[in-house]
Amino acid sequence: MPTSRATFRTLLGDAIGFGEYTALSTSAAGAANGSTIVDASLGRYPNDYFNGWWGVLPLGAGGAGSYAAFEVSDFATSTGTLTLQENASAQVATAVTFELYRYPPTMLHAALNTALRRLYPVLYNPLRNETLFANDQLLNSDFETGTFTSWTSVNSPTLAAETSRVWHGAQSASVTAGASIGRLQQSVFATAAWREWVGRSITFRRWVFATATSTARLRLTFDGGTTFTNGSYHTGDDEWQGPETMFVNTTIPANSSSITAVCEVAANGAAFFDGGAGAGLFIGGVPVYRYTVPTAFIGGPLILSVPSDPYHFESPFIPYHAWHMERAGETRYIVLHEELPDGTLLRLQGPGMLTVYGTSDTANTEVAAPHTELVVARAANILFEMLATDASGDERQEYESQAARWRVTAGELQQTLRMPRPPAELDLPWVTYGDTSAYRW
Repeated sequence: MPTSRATFRTLLGDAIGFGEYTALSTSAAGAANGSTIVDASLGRYPNDYFNGWWGVLPLGAGGAGSYAAFEVSDFATSTGTLTLQENASAQVATAVTFELYRYPPTMLHAALNTALRRLYPVLYNPLRNETLFANDQLLNSDFETGTFTSWTSVNSPTLAAETSRVWHGAQSASVTAGASIGRLQQSVFATAAWREWVGRSITFRRWVFATATSTARLRLTFDGGTTFTNGSYHTGDDEWQGPETMFVNTTIPANSSSITAVCEVAANGAAFFDGGAGAGLFIGGVPVYRYTVPTAFIGGPLILSVPSDPYHFESPFIPYHAWHMERAGETRYIVLHEELPDGTLLRLQGPGMLTVYGTSDTANTEVAAPHTELVVARAANILFEMLATDASGDERQEYESQAARWRVTAGELQQTLRMPRPPAELDLPWVTYGDTSAYRW
């Protein structure tokens, strides 16, 4: 289970001695202008005790809004009232959750993010990527990279990432046409060796979903959109239809000025398009041996596997060994040693960096218990190192002592909480452009 920034902040607060302040709740509404927070339970502390402390409203001033942080300028024990250095965005209501820390929340967040980065490779994000298909000439073929990256629309259809009606992966492309035919298309003319392709067969295949007949089809055009070769329309029976029926096949003409694959929706219609086993744009007799590795992988995947039935990704996957890795600068490539059937899904597995938090309190990182204990210990170590930088005298010594204690704790936890490494790491072959020496990641 992933862990949110809000959860990790309270875990860190609990660990460094603020446990009694990480789950507070207002006992009455504060000032109408948002300048105060009231919690009568704090009345056991003397006047000015919390002056200079920092607080967090993880759900906002009303308890259902956005994250907010504040510095306390004054504390009155008689009423349990915290006066804020800067007013909250609205009156802080009754029964609103808040937290108090001696240190700025931004420092806690920075320490957590630094810990998530520095703990690699002890902790990592185990990635599984299924966005590459053998011999496919398209980029972002299954709409998983920003949904419409590398695709363009014609006649301004409404485009949306669909996450409920999906054939493969996490999302499909939703295309709703207006009064004119709507098209989602991609040209491979700019990057293709198209002159060498003249006279070869070309096939464009998709998975398509439509609820009405004569609404969605696939097309190919070689002149920029004046003349088309058409595939059959989806039958409109409320189900996904795949490459066996949703395809267009022809021969690349000698007078081609472009090579463009088109997903088309009839005027006022709607349909969904997706990639998957057997889907893509394929040129007869032109296998693809080299594939760009998604940048989320650190160094590249460690394992490549393919489905035992290349046209059904539900079939069992088996390891594929006829490949090696190449690198050109920071770009990495998978290079196959053998030709695979068109549309074979390439499943890549390997480590990636853990997600660091942005500004959202509900954002998640790929860490769950018991590994949260290691992140907290490393973050505490980093936090006290940060605090010691600007401190002096006895305060600096105390921070340095705390940093050293947490460094030892984190080191001990690393021995027991280290994530296992995939065995394929030991056997991964590499080739570097411009360097004939092989090396291992």
